[in-house]
Amino acid sequence: MTPSTCSFLLTLSILLVTTAETVAKTNDTEFRITASVTPVPVNVGQSANLTCHLESAGKQRKTYSVYWHSPTGAEVAENCIAYNIEKHDIFCNNPNAKLATKYTVRIKTVSWKDRGLWYCKFVTNQSYAFLDVNWPATIEKFTATPVGQPSRDAAAGQQAAAAAAAKAADGSAAAPYDLTLGGGLNFTCRSTCGYPAAQLKLDYRGVSVQLPDPANPNAFRVRSVSDNSTCSSDGNLLKTTESTVLLPNCSALKLDGKTRFRCAIGDSAEPAIYKDIYVYCPAIPRDYPLTQGEIAAASVGAVLGVFLIILGFVLFCQRKPAEELDESASQPMQV
Repeated sequence: MTPSTCSFLLTLSILLVTTAETVAKTNDTEFRITASVTPVPVNVGQSANLTCHLESAGKQRKTYSVYWHSPTGAEVAENCIAYNIEKHDIFCNNPNAKLATKYTVRIKTVSWKDRGLWYCKFVTNQSYAFLDVNWPATIEKFTATPVGQPSRDAAAGQQAAAAAAAKAADGSAAAPYDLTLGGGLNFTCRSTCGYPAAQLKLDYRGVSVQLPDPANPNAFRVRSVSDNSTCSSDGNLLKTTESTVLLPNCSALKLDGKTRFRCAIGDSAEPAIYKDIYVYCPAIPRDYPLTQGEIAAASVGAVLGVFLIILGFVLFCQRKPAEELDESASQPMQV
């Protein structure tokens, strides 16, 4: 073989290899992928599906694989195989992974750490899907305390008596809060850490203190603060919320007797906390509903009263004939 022939064959080989590489790259670019996620958003503890759609424009795949990556960049699945079956499932629309066009990774139980940008990859093509994770907050505290103290010019004895009464009262039917001195009630409602931040709502008798009554614009004093200092996981997003509501005028709000208050998180499905507060407020007729124990005691007293009346009547009837006999015996017989 002459040198010119060898040179020709070498040039032809290089040309063929270059052409093959160009065709492979061209074929790779003819594949297009898109990623999607459902549901949006998803709550911690629920499941979520991330789907990678592969469009091949009629081309058949060879040896390349489709990969799913978590927000940390770690591979979680290849083709139709999940690396950690305890955390993930994967479903393909064709048993032959090389013929499939949909690769769905199912996160069995979503955690807060799953929040972020997931992506599927095929050769050099990538497509991203953001997994929006919510962490619903719950109510962890709901307290009520009376506010309002005697004026400074009040007698020392009055101040001491009011302080002792306030300390002994707990808002129950047996020890209602005495707001005789014109005081009010202060409520504190606090949520656990969550995302998005909880929108707390306090209401009573169908009245929301977040939306004051136009007729009493100064009836409610609301203060709500969100804080992330006590949230350990990703404190930039997770926050607690504490709302303090002051009902300063018990007479204007007709707070007397038993009133049920409710603290809830907006329109969330999370359970609310209820408190039945008993209050004595001046200038309002007292109307304390009887408790079950008081109803039972009243029933027993009524039955006992009826029994004593019947017993007295019976004794009276038995005594009257005896007195008549004594009177007849003491009278002299007439012949």
